[in-house]
Amino acid sequence: MQRARGHESILLRILTLTPHLYSLRLSGYTLDSPPFTAALIRALHPSRPPKATLCQHLRSLMLSGLRSCPDGLCTAMLRARWGDQARANGVACMEGGYVNLEGGSHKRDQKNMKKLCEEGMEMTLHLRGSNGWT
Repeated sequence: MQRARGHESILLRILTLTPHLYSLRLSGYTLDSPPFTAALIRALHPSRPPKATLCQHLRSLMLSGLRSCPDGLCTAMLRARWGDQARANGVACMEGGYVNLEGGSHKRDQKNMKKLCEEGMEMTLHLRGSNGWT
């Protein structure tokens, strides 16, 4: 776990240096790349003041290998980067991508993602629990 935290902290430092990044694709499924945790999602959630938010111009997110993420956290971050919420939070509006979550039921994330997609966000949520991917 220490290796994963070190890997993620380096990534977060890199993201602070790339405020104009508009597309982010990360995979934590290789032996050399430990899985990501909720720390990444928390860091991408818009904050006040907006200058403290990572990747303010992010419009596309493709993330695989996300573990230990509390139910609802991922879609709360996406909601904060969508439509009127994005404008209010001083960030670009998320256009789409996908997120693969591992472990847990993520019922809140499923419900919230359905709402976001009904509103027009082109985002896919894949869940991997004990029964495989859904």
